Amino acid sequence: MTPIFWVLATGCNSVSGTVDAYDTPINTAVYVELEDAYGDDEGILVLLASHGLSCEEWADFEDDYADAVWDDLTLDDAADVWRETLPEDFWDWAINIRVDRLGDKLKGDEWEGVDWQDGLTDDDEAKIVATHYTDWPEEEDILTGLVDVSDTYRSDDGTMKIQAYSEGKSIRGKFETQMVDNDGSDEGDITLRFSADRCEELEREWDL
Repeated sequence: MTPIFWVLATGCNSVSGTVDAYDTPINTAVYVELEDAYGDDEGILVLLASHGLSCEEWADFEDDYADAVWDDLTLDDAADVWRETLPEDFWDWAINIRVDRLGDKLKGDEWEGVDWQDGLTDDDEAKIVATHYTDWPEEEDILTGLVDVSDTYRSDDGTMKIQAYSEGKSIRGKFETQMVDNDGSDEGDITLRFSADRCEELEREWDL
């Protein structure tokens, strides 16, 4: 049985509008806190997906996948881990948020969406990177960074607002922006609404 808290955590997540003519459902939402991620500034990374993994399942996948790729150097095993854990077709959204300090009161604040080619250079900026995986990878796909089994899109300008934030616990907000492809071509206007609990298991797995 799916825990009630997990249904509530993912129930407020949605993408209004299409990306490259695709609807992009979301059934997973977590976030991690990034101390000193931008020099003197800190960061929040909100992760949304349609693969259906919980926080713990996502961390377990990252552990098994990293072991196969980096420790055992067995890319065929890494492909098996991917196929056994993830659906053939899914979306992965990452909202990168730069903040002055994680302990600040962030509720009600607005962040400027940066140009699609730019990184985050100030503590009032945010950016989306969305990846659409369209097939299970083979060994050669892992060697080339999965580029042949995925399409990547980025936000271009726009505005993000945090509607609620509790340090170390949860975050909620929305990001209104245009999404573009790797050439900067317009792929649709969206409003991405997010509501996520902190996933400390992923932080430990990624050594954040």
